[in-house]
Amino acid sequence: MRFIMSNDHESPESEKSSGIKVLLKAMSILNLLADQPTAELPLGEIASHLRINKSTCHHILDTLASGGYLERSAPGVYRLGVKLFQVGSRLQDRLDVRERTEPTLAEMQRLTGETVFLYIRRGDEAVCVERMDGRYASTHLLQVGSALPLHIGASPKVFLATSSDEEVAQYIERARTASNARFPLDPPHLWRDIVDFRATGTVAAARDIEANTRAVAAAIYDHAGAVVAAVSISWVEALSDHSEEEMRGMILQAARKISAAMGYDERLADATLSVSEDLV
Repeated sequence: MRFIMSNDHESPESEKSSGIKVLLKAMSILNLLADQPTAELPLGEIASHLRINKSTCHHILDTLASGGYLERSAPGVYRLGVKLFQVGSRLQDRLDVRERTEPTLAEMQRLTGETVFLYIRRGDEAVCVERMDGRYASTHLLQVGSALPLHIGASPKVFLATSSDEEVAQYIERARTASNARFPLDPPHLWRDIVDFRATGTVAAARDIEANTRAVAAAIYDHAGAVVAAVSISWVEALSDHSEEEMRGMILQAARKISAAMGYDERLADATLSVSEDLV
């Protein structure tokens, strides 16, 4: 979609409307530069092509450049910035992760007969983006598209456990006000789970979401060492042929296999991720 402004006259409007106009102009600039064979244009040509006042155009260009979305290749000449590449790479990782996890998830489901899940983080929630049903799939309430707070369930806790202590503490403060009867917040228990993950590479959850079920999860890393997803397996306690220890080993092996497919090199991993004793 292209957002081309026909003129630069702006009648008095609300601050919100004015902000939207500026945003549309910024989007038009990014679209224009993306379409250029040379990937760059001088200020005057950008303003002329989009029919934007030169002073306004200069202000928008400088703002985009300050955020890394544009770069100055020469005085008064602008090109797309590396920030756009970084944002695009993150999106590509999220699009790729489902495709690259599918064979391993299917293998896990086949070997165990249990239900496997794939989650990505969205703010203070973890969203289920893939589910492969096992023998007792009807016992699992979570569907693709379902979201959970980060302190509930095995996969969501992976995203906290791979964050810094400070980020976890900040999340807990936010969750104190958002927590409800269905998803109670238990900070000491949460910190213990984080310690568990950082020691073993896996985290377990028991009856967090559904009665009589357990789950274990591990992190999926991309080529840059960033956590892009969490994979988990869930089973009915009384009906599984595998112990929790066996499940932990299998989910960790699966996560490592998927991470390798995402280009991850385990040598990038931090030596340790420790939790301050006064937080546990």
